[in-house]
Parts: sequence; C-alpha cells; structure tokens
Amino acid sequence: MKIALVSMPWPLFNRPSVQLGVLKGYLRFRFPEIEVRAFHPYLALARDLGYRDYLRICDSSWLSESLGAGLLFPEKRSSARRLYLRLARREGLDRNYEELLKKIEETLSRYLDHIPWEEFSLVGFSVCL
Repeated sequence: MKIALVSMPWPLFNRPSVQLGVLKGYLRFRFPEIEVRAFHPYLALARDLGYRDYLRICDSSWLSESLGAGLLFPEKRSSARRLYLRLARREGLDRNYEELLKKIEETLSRYLDHIPWEEFSLVGFSVCL
C-alpha cells in the first residue's frame, strides 16, 4: 500500500510541515510495509509568488482564505475579492486579485499534475492557516 501526504498552502515556507513529518514517521514505524510519500506544493507556490508576498499572505488567515474562496467558489469571487482588497492593503500586498488567483491555480495545478495519483491507495491533505 502507498500513501500520499500533501501539505497545501499556507504554511510558512521556511519551516517543514510538522504534521506531515510526524504522521509519516508514525506510519513508517507502525506499518513498515506501507510506503509513505510527502508532497509540499506550498513550497512551489512560495517560490512562484515570491517569498515576501507568500509570507504576507500566510501571515493573514483571512487573506489566504479570500484567495482559496475565490478559486474554489467562483460564485463568491466578488465577495472574496472585496475581502482580499481590504486585507491586502493592510498587509502591504500590492498584487492584482485575479492575476494572483491565476498564478496560484497554475502553480498548484502544475505541481499536482506531476504526482502519480494512480499509485496511491490513500491520500491525505494537510492545511495550515
């Protein structure tokens, strides 16, 4: 059996995902026959957005939520955009909302498309805000 553990945005890019590391170690110890792989697409996103802007986003839970909501719920995008604009100004983030959504979607899609999902029997996602 193979398990994939995926740490999605928005953990701090300069710290490893403690949740994934602990869970992976536990699974390897408890079930040595299981292969466990960890994936960290948030690191690719931090690189592509720029570390300064990524840090500004991950430092504000509601700012990061406004971006996730805009991607996952297009019908709520205008409300999410208003929240983003208010919070981005406060955080000193000067990025166009739609362009930022596009960059996030492109980066995460590119990263996730390269994971061989068919090899895994189970996939777990970790989100850190």
